[in-house]
Amino acid sequence: MDSSKWICLALACMVSGMLFSLTFSFGAVFVEMMNTYQADRSTAATVQSLLIGVSLSFGVISGVLINKFGLSKTTFVSSLLVPLGFAMSYFVTDIYHLYITIGVIAGIGISLSHVSAVISVSRIFADNEKQRVICATIHSTWGSIAGIIYPYFLKWLVKSYGLSGTFLILGGVYCNTFCFFVFLWQQHRSGTLSDRSQKRRKAENASQVSSLYMEARSIFETLKLLISIPFLCLIIGNGLTLASLNGYLEHAFDIAEWKGYRESETKELFVILNCLNVLATITPGLVKCRFDVHPFIFLILSSLAGCVGHMLIYASTNYLTYAVASGCVGLVSGGIFSGSIIFIMETMQKEQVSVAIGSMLTVNGLLSAGSGQLFGRGCPLPKKGDSGLCSNYRGITLLSVPAKIFNRVILEQLKGPVDKKLRDQQAGFRKDRSCTDQIATLRIIIEQSIEWNSPLYINFVDYEKAIDSLDREMLWKLLRHYGVPQKVCKN
Repeated sequence: MDSSKWICLALACMVSGMLFSLTFSFGAVFVEMMNTYQADRSTAATVQSLLIGVSLSFGVISGVLINKFGLSKTTFVSSLLVPLGFAMSYFVTDIYHLYITIGVIAGIGISLSHVSAVISVSRIFADNEKQRVICATIHSTWGSIAGIIYPYFLKWLVKSYGLSGTFLILGGVYCNTFCFFVFLWQQHRSGTLSDRSQKRRKAENASQVSSLYMEARSIFETLKLLISIPFLCLIIGNGLTLASLNGYLEHAFDIAEWKGYRESETKELFVILNCLNVLATITPGLVKCRFDVHPFIFLILSSLAGCVGHMLIYASTNYLTYAVASGCVGLVSGGIFSGSIIFIMETMQKEQVSVAIGSMLTVNGLLSAGSGQLFGRGCPLPKKGDSGLCSNYRGITLLSVPAKIFNRVILEQLKGPVDKKLRDQQAGFRKDRSCTDQIATLRIIIEQSIEWNSPLYINFVDYEKAIDSLDREMLWKLLRHYGVPQKVCKN
């Protein structure tokens, strides 16, 4: 019995390390997806957004399926879906097909496998509360440890076998999760991991006239336990915090490249992030067993670290500051997820843990699913000349609704001070003025020149790539000179 416990923990760590950590490391192939499928940043980021969103948002369904059919059956389905999704990606020729193969098929399989791994650890150590907390923390930590290796592993695969070959190899590697199903199936037959509540419900259903009534009653009782103020605060705060983290992870390599860091430095930043993630994941379990601290303390401290990390990412001007920011972001994921699992195990009944964890993952997924498109969708538009040359295109961003609202707020702050400083001849983008008036004025001048037979010279100036050639530092100074509030034009 004791040996089967530790075998279960080892296999659960292997499954979560192989599968769940991939969702947060998939950004390592972000640039390769853009180049291979000739896709823009937003389209490529949506693949990981869907992978994270589906694998998390399917969590509540995974919990219900585990309660309904058992751990062994759901793990069997997951061991088929994940390899199938990546194997199908080998034949993909359009990036939008990856939305289905990786985002949906593999995402559902990852959700089933991860929730099954968490619940199996929770159930097999149910007779020892201290071991249960420690082992749940160790299991959560293993995903972060695998996240340290994944960026290097994925980059090596892409460099050696190409993007399509990488997907095929990953599909083969993930076939190894089938051994977790074999172990759970054997434990199920021996009765070690059988769910008592499931057996009780079957006995009650057999003695009742209507099994549908008992099923509806069971669902109602589960929802009643989950709808409590502490749990609602937990899943909403958890979802908002981890959604912002996932949005950063999707673009981490792109942001580092934009700030001018080399690819090797970017990988080092990912290692720093995951190392701090490991530390933050294992700390709540150890501190809880030693000092009996309330899990919400870890959630609050982790959230504060995340706020500091995201501000430093924006304000960083050197590699050291950016590395510190990455470490703070790593503290968020580990501390919040581990603390949330401990809180659920302490406050929920044992038969409700699977649905509670699934509900938490679902909220995380729903809030994370749109993070790839949050700041808009970039679209290249042909401007002139040969359409085969990238220099003949201009980029335009189709903003999301939150970004449009934010831009409107900034525009209203700029209008008043700037409009007072502009000359009367300036007509474009001004209230109660129109370029039509300027065109009419120019036409009158031309007609009078022709009538009086007088020379007329008109000079048209078209600056090439005018927006890209602006000096940003001088632009901030001009805005401050025009009287724009400091909080709006602060660089």
